[in-house]
Amino acid sequence: MKHETYWTILPYASGDPDNEIHRKDRDGGGLLIGIPEQLSARLNRLNLPQNSDLEILAIKVNTDALSFYIINIYAPTGFDIDIIRTFLDTLTEPSFTFGDFNLHHPLWGSNDSSRLVNNTYVTNPSKQRNFFADFYARSFSEHKPLPIQYTDDAESSLNSNFHLQELNLAIKNSKTTTPGPDNIPATFFKKLNVNARFYILEQFQQIFDRMHVPKTWKHAIIIPIPKTNKDKLLITSYRPIALTSVFSKIFERRITKKISNFLTTRKEINLMQFGFLPYRDNRAATYALHSAIYKARKEKKYFIGVSLDIQKAYDSVYVDGLIYKCLEPCIKRNICGWIHHFLLQRTFQIRWRETLSDIRYLNKGLPQDSVLSPILFAIFMSDFFETIEHDVECLVFADDIFIFCAHQSLEYITKKLQKTNENVYQ
Repeated sequence: MKHETYWTILPYASGDPDNEIHRKDRDGGGLLIGIPEQLSARLNRLNLPQNSDLEILAIKVNTDALSFYIINIYAPTGFDIDIIRTFLDTLTEPSFTFGDFNLHHPLWGSNDSSRLVNNTYVTNPSKQRNFFADFYARSFSEHKPLPIQYTDDAESSLNSNFHLQELNLAIKNSKTTTPGPDNIPATFFKKLNVNARFYILEQFQQIFDRMHVPKTWKHAIIIPIPKTNKDKLLITSYRPIALTSVFSKIFERRITKKISNFLTTRKEINLMQFGFLPYRDNRAATYALHSAIYKARKEKKYFIGVSLDIQKAYDSVYVDGLIYKCLEPCIKRNICGWIHHFLLQRTFQIRWRETLSDIRYLNKGLPQDSVLSPILFAIFMSDFFETIEHDVECLVFADDIFIFCAHQSLEYITKKLQKTNENVYQ
């Protein structure tokens, strides 16, 4: 017999005369909390200052075993805990506070919503595609790579020779998507016989031994795709989709597999860092967070978390700094040198209305649509945990960061999270 769960939705919507609305900057908006129908819950009124622009929904849930509060907050201009401190201090049961605190800082990227060209319309396709190219390239200034020594002793497994079994697996896992600048699709490699694959294996070995990266592997075709429900007259309303060489991706899969296995077996990655690693998927991250919440509830502690989303995460990566971070866990010699050369002096063109823009150069950031980029970003983020204060925990999933703290004192949690935020901004 199929078991069905019905939910009761407790709304908080602007314009509802039965609810106080604490939002001064615009009409609309609202919050919802859903609970299983078999649980009992009621709304809690909040007496907040009328000039506050917060939206807050607080409910008390009662079960046979215990009672607790759920507090949902939307803070469009940042969250000031002093506004609701009096309310939180009156709570006699455990509480869980979640929300969107809408924090803005240059570290996460600034709001840039300029019109297509100086607030004027551009109708010429050639100017449009070159303007897209300038827009995507403008934050990548040229720089001279730092002198880095790759030839120290290194883990032999990372620099071992290529094997046919590895190549076959990489080809098998290649997706049949749109090919890159060389126009060679994944189906071409999937149909190759054994002799042809042995030839490719020899080429891969030479490329690795010489730390050489073919130019076509460092070139991308970028197609601007309009975002859903966004103003198409704004250049920021387009998402860049990169097309790169399938040949390169097959090679990158071998490198990625070696690095991910090395990092996990050597325990070089924090246990609270998830995404793009073996046995570190979204389910493992969800379980880790659920365990922390359950522990706080069991110990009758406040639990407050802050979610940070790094905008333009790949674009913000400093390549030479990433290479130094690769060297620390002994990712050295050829594999490190090849990665460094792969990331520097990359090029791209914009495909717009079936034609290509002029070539632009990139010397910063990780390439979009690269098989190697996710694991490299995980390495780049590996030292983020050094910014976390004592008693504050952190969960990282790719470029999403969730810092949280559980304690009997709300003031203690506030200070610890504030100090951690300051450390992150530095």
